[in-house]
Amino acid sequence: MPEIKRFGSFKLLMFFQDENPPHVHIKGADFAAKIRVSDGDLLAGAAPPRVLRQARRWIEENKTNLLAMWGEFQR
Repeated sequence: MPEIKRFGSFKLLMFFQDENPPHVHIKGADFAAKIRVSDGDLLAGAAPPRVLRQARRWIEENKTNLLAMWGEFQR
């Protein structure tokens, strides 16, 4: 489970051989969620609104690299 990005109070992770659609996991001290890479939709879990905004912004800015990473991890 590689850590993709660490923010102050949470981190983004991507699991090897995870189920589709491509997504990242958000993990904080007291929350966990999954966000789809293509459109930023919340797939599961919950996180504070500030965390979701920050994660979605970063995911959007790094979408191409995240999708390439997803393809590599799922082989």
